[in-house]
Amino acid sequence: MSTLNHDQNRWRLRMLLFHGGMLLAPLVVLFVEALLKIDAIGHCLFKSVLGFEGPACGISHSVHALVNGQAEAAIHFHPAGPAVMAMLVMMTSYLAVVTTTGWRGCAWAREVRIYKTLELVVIAVLVLGWAAKPLIP
Repeated sequence: MSTLNHDQNRWRLRMLLFHGGMLLAPLVVLFVEALLKIDAIGHCLFKSVLGFEGPACGISHSVHALVNGQAEAAIHFHPAGPAVMAMLVMMTSYLAVVTTTGWRGCAWAREVRIYKTLELVVIAVLVLGWAAKPLIP
């Protein structure tokens, strides 16, 4: 079994921290919100600065609803919320396994291509969900 090169290990760790952070950030906000009894996610920075909702507005509420088992509410807050969460869970899980176990996984160039493609898919799903938001009653 060949060892991974240093650059591949660093890339995997950066991607794990980035995608894991994207996955955990809404949960941390919700935890702090519950702990301090405040409504931190009630205000979208994007909306307060530009005056309209951005592609990710509603994702935190969607995650909160999913964690509480309210799939219909999750889709109402952001239609792409469940799909984005599922993709982030898959991406983060793979990286956690290969980073912690030392498993080689697929070839590095292929892995980077797959991740870049998945990131573009996540962005496309976010934008499509954002566009579909006004259509959901």
